[in-house]
Amino acid sequence: MSQRQLDAITQSISSLLEQIAGADVEGRDELLPQLNQRIEERRVCLGALLDTELAQDREWLKRQLDISRALARQGKAQLDKQRDALGGYRKGRQQVSVYQNVELGK
Repeated sequence: MSQRQLDAITQSISSLLEQIAGADVEGRDELLPQLNQRIEERRVCLGALLDTELAQDREWLKRQLDISRALARQGKAQLDKQRDALGGYRKGRQQVSVYQNVELGK
């Protein structure tokens, strides 16, 4: 594994997160497995690079930590967005259930 491969994987993760942000439900279903695969590839690549002289470079380690945190924030923002959308769905379902119960006289 090389720094170039790590950079390419990181860019791919960022790109997938952006695609997920603009995708519909079916699109997200296709993109999420790809995202999980890229995250695993990044973990493996980082592990391999930690066995090289790069692991002795404090600035490189800090930069990788910053990149990991930025990707995590980007992913969490997408997760929160999806939870908010699902929350609206659940609320709508509850309202429909209430109306159905009223119609049934419960």
